[in-house]
Amino acid sequence: MKLYIRDEDRYGIDIKKWAWEHEAYMKQHEDDPDPEALLRWHMAKTRELQHERLVHFLVTFLTVLAVMFDFALVLFLPSATGAAIAAIVLIGLLILLACYMYHYFVLENTVQHWYRIADRLHDRVVAQQQREQAPASYPDTTAIHTEE
Repeated sequence: MKLYIRDEDRYGIDIKKWAWEHEAYMKQHEDDPDPEALLRWHMAKTRELQHERLVHFLVTFLTVLAVMFDFALVLFLPSATGAAIAAIVLIGLLILLACYMYHYFVLENTVQHWYRIADRLHDRVVAQQQREQAPASYPDTTAIHTEE
């Protein structure tokens, strides 16, 4: 297996494909005997996705600020030529903002979906720990309750 795949990632990774591959991996290994290891792996991937989501939130926020500034230019520039150029830039920024909003929407919903997966894995870990801590057999209490 080749670890360094710069040529494949030259223009960034397909984050949706990356998320789907992780979910397929999780589904393939959901019945593994060690749910705690699977939970640790899932939480590491969730942290990576949370970081991606945070970066895209900041970029989206800055794009919104740029749209607002450019909109103000369109409204308040005294020359028609300047306002027309600002309007063309505004259209481009709005298209860019729509793309960022869609991508952020996908990231946000994926992270929330992964939280639910983590909750279910956590429940499995707790259930497994409780099974392991339960005594192998309970003492016979029939003698206590017999009437003499």
